[in-house]
Amino acid sequence: MNLSSFRIHPLILIGGLAVIIACAEVAAPPGGEEDKTRPNLLESWPPNGAVEVTRDNKITLRFSERIKTPGVGAGVFISPRPTKDPKIKWKSDRVEIILADSFLVDQTYVISVSSDVRDLRNNPVDTGSTIAFSTGPIIDSGHITGFIMEGSKALTGTKVALFDPTILSDSLDFDSLYPAYLVQSGVGGYFSFSYLPEREFFLIAFEDENRNDFFDKQEERFAIPDRPISINGNLSLDSLYLPINRYDSIGQAIVLARLGSNGMLLIRLREEVETAVINDNLSYLTLESYSKPDEFAQPVALLEAYQDRSRALNYYVPNVEPGLYRVNLHLPNEPEPLTFDSLYMDSSTDLTAPEISKFLPGSLPVLKQDASIVLFFSEPLDSSLLTEGTFSLWRDSITEEPFVLNWKSPLELRLEAPDIEEGRSYTVSIAEFEISDLGGNRLGDTLKQMQFSILDPDSLGSVSGKCHSILADSASQLLIRLEMYQNGSVHEKLVTRNEFKLDIPAGSYRLTGFVDRNNNGRRDAGSLYPYTYSESYAIYADTIKVRARFETTGIEFEIK
Repeated sequence: MNLSSFRIHPLILIGGLAVIIACAEVAAPPGGEEDKTRPNLLESWPPNGAVEVTRDNKITLRFSERIKTPGVGAGVFISPRPTKDPKIKWKSDRVEIILADSFLVDQTYVISVSSDVRDLRNNPVDTGSTIAFSTGPIIDSGHITGFIMEGSKALTGTKVALFDPTILSDSLDFDSLYPAYLVQSGVGGYFSFSYLPEREFFLIAFEDENRNDFFDKQEERFAIPDRPISINGNLSLDSLYLPINRYDSIGQAIVLARLGSNGMLLIRLREEVETAVINDNLSYLTLESYSKPDEFAQPVALLEAYQDRSRALNYYVPNVEPGLYRVNLHLPNEPEPLTFDSLYMDSSTDLTAPEISKFLPGSLPVLKQDASIVLFFSEPLDSSLLTEGTFSLWRDSITEEPFVLNWKSPLELRLEAPDIEEGRSYTVSIAEFEISDLGGNRLGDTLKQMQFSILDPDSLGSVSGKCHSILADSASQLLIRLEMYQNGSVHEKLVTRNEFKLDIPAGSYRLTGFVDRNNNGRRDAGSLYPYTYSESYAIYADTIKVRARFETTGIEFEIK
């Protein structure tokens, strides 16, 4: 009995003797150092690893300390899942599982504990708490391990499910189908299946928001593996990296359109698009006037030209008269144009001040060949008001550098400076009070300064090695990515003939890579309809350390 908290009751007389009665009261221990230790699984019946287990219907787990009954969900996963839900009884430091029927003949059972199980101090149980036993002579030994990721962020608490593919319909209707095996991702997004039989499975991970163990594809995000799940098959099932995704049953659509008095048209889409394709084909978008059906207005610039992908598209459409319009947006791979009806342009005065939406090359040091000096503005400017002193470029804050202004579009201004040098710091000085939009609204009232710097070749080192993957076919390409731990700068490289070499700043790097099956330059997360595997991804086991003027060689990186 835990006597960490008890209550003293009054004296009572028994046989003429005064006796003090102390009654234990279950409660969290008061005071003292905060308990941050996770409870763990101490023992079980049947014992972990037992074979030839008698065909009973009860399983008992005992933990290292008292636990609370989970507020949501069952708290334990039994695999393979029984056809009828078992009774689950939580008692102090243990849980008793009573199946509706006896154990099956010659069957390996796996019992896992979810992070919903917590101690009295609300510490979640160790998600590695798993036991296995068999009613037959051996315990199945198949396993799968992996990580659930959102970009580079690990996702904890995501359900990972294995389904029997023979009972899945062609429509992959999960809403009423319990998985045969179920675990939950823990710290670092890590998940693990053990004691699996040699057979095929369909794997999917999902964010079980309502904690019912069903995958609701309409509401819950999910992740798809990059390969078939065949236990003890030809492909490794260790360290799978599953990227989170969302099922789109409706398809691409314009969810919002707004036309401002400054000529800027905001289009918000359901799904991201590649902005380079949109920017190169501005004629994909037209505004159709209801009052003048034969007249169309088209954009001349896209603000998001500096982005790779975006859901928001801000177009500049000049000379749009007040009235009612219909938006038509043609996108590649879309059979019909996306439309948005009843877009109204009023005759109000533009009172919104312009902004600098993006400055390149940014604050991180860059190589000289990447040092394009570019300003993106939130709306067109009145270029007639600019003077020779509106913009200036300074080397090391002392020497003024020559440059030429080049308006690549009404929203994009380039400062072309041929004399910038390696190993130097530069400042772009902007007289905001001399910059106004077409409505006369000033950018600001101060002298704004924006810095960037060019890397010195002596500060660079090189990284070289080999990268290969048995998962890449002849039409695929391999892409690697080196991200510096110190400042987050990223360097990407296409692998040529299974080899790569990069000149990058000195520092410590994280090396990742993926198989780009469709050669679009980004890792795709796969889809449910049509069912498509995600693209294979890997993280190099060691930190890559780069020293200035030295070459780090011999890296062997396999995406497997």
